[in-house]
Amino acid sequence: MAIRVRPLLKNDIGKEDIIIVGKDKRSIQIADGVHLVKSQYSHVFGNTENTQQEIYDFTKSSVAGVLKGFNCTIFAYGQTGSGKTYTMFGPNWEESAKSSSKSIEDYLIKNKRGRKRPEHDFFGKTEYLGIIPRAIDDTFNGISQLLDTDHKNKYTVYCSFLQIYNEKLYDLLQDKNNKHPLVIREDKYSGIFVEGLTEYVVSNARDCFALMKRGEKNRVTRQTSHNIHSSRSHSIFQLLVETDTVDKRGMLKRAKLNL
Repeated sequence: MAIRVRPLLKNDIGKEDIIIVGKDKRSIQIADGVHLVKSQYSHVFGNTENTQQEIYDFTKSSVAGVLKGFNCTIFAYGQTGSGKTYTMFGPNWEESAKSSSKSIEDYLIKNKRGRKRPEHDFFGKTEYLGIIPRAIDDTFNGISQLLDTDHKNKYTVYCSFLQIYNEKLYDLLQDKNNKHPLVIREDKYSGIFVEGLTEYVVSNARDCFALMKRGEKNRVTRQTSHNIHSSRSHSIFQLLVETDTVDKRGMLKRAKLNL
C-alpha cells in the first residue's frame, strides 16, 4: 500500500495540517494542532515532487504479472477531492469524457486499428496520464512483445466497465437508462463474477480508451460540497486476458486486471 499526498487546494489555505514525509519515503506524520498521527507504508509519495509516471511505476510489476497468469487489482481509496480520479485516470477526466462523445462514437463505428503505439488524444498530454491508461497501454505492448517471440500462441482481451452505486452494480457499457442492477454470482469454474456484465473484445489500447469514455458518460454524478464533479459512485474497469491455445497440461492461461 502506498500513500500519495496531494497539493493544497484553495479551500485548504489557512487550515492545512502539518504533513511530514520521512526521508525513507515510507513513513508519514500528520499534525493538526491537537493530534499527531504517525504511519508507515510501502511508499509515501510527496505532494509535488512525484510524477504520474513514478506513481505508475510503483504498480507496474503487478500489471506485468497479468500476462503471466496472475490476477491484479489496483484501486485508489480516499475521501472526495483527495485525488483518486487524477491518479487513476489523469486530470480533467470527467470533463474530457463529456466533451468528446462524438469523437468516441465515430471511433467505435469506424473501429480504426493497427497502431502499435496508440495516441492518447482521449486523455490529453501523455505525461499526465493516470494509472489506468498506462496499465492498458503496457498490457497491449506486453502482448505484442510476446507475439514477436511466440508465434504459436494468440491472446484475446476482453474489456468491461461497471459501476457500484448505492450498493448496486450497473453495466457502464450498456443502456444508461437501464435501472435493473446486476447480480454477483459464484461457481466452481468461474469463481466470483457479475452475471450479465458486458465484455467487449478489444484489439488495442485505443479500443479500451473509447469504451472508457462511453462508460464515463453513463456514470451517475452528484454534486457535493467538496467537489461539484465528484461521482457518488465507484467504477471498476476490467481487462480479461486469455490465451487461445492450451499449455502442456491442457490449461488456458487466463488473468484479470481490475482497475
